[in-house]
Amino acid sequence: MADIAELVRLLKELEDDLVSCTRCGMCQAVCPLYGETGRETDVARGKLVLVENLSQEILNDPEAVKERLDRCLLCGSCAAACPGGVPVLDVFLKARAIITGYLGLSPIKRAIFRGFLSNPDRFDSLMQWMGRLQGPFTRSVNIHC
Repeated sequence: MADIAELVRLLKELEDDLVSCTRCGMCQAVCPLYGETGRETDVARGKLVLVENLSQEILNDPEAVKERLDRCLLCGSCAAACPGGVPVLDVFLKARAIITGYLGLSPIKRAIFRGFLSNPDRFDSLMQWMGRLQGPFTRSVNIHC
């Protein structure tokens, strides 16, 4: 769990980034996730409202907040369509960092970061080994112009 003072600082930064959102809905028209699900919580506007209330929601149900934020593909379509120039991707990345700081990493992610990413040689070996195993899980692309 991260230092509470650091989490409060990050929450304040989020508030500054959210001021320019007018809830116009332009993000809704371009969000691929919203196009599939039709849920307001899956579009940037819905997530921005969630992030605005993050300091309260993180105490009520942090796992649900994490789940909703993790559903974002971070494709940037909403940011490109935003007439107010809201730094949507920055907001979502900061919010994810806050949630992760509050909840901590899962044991699997912790093992990956400690075991592989902190040791580049081990990580390279794993990637080479996984590259050899990907054959059965991929199909060849037939390119005919």
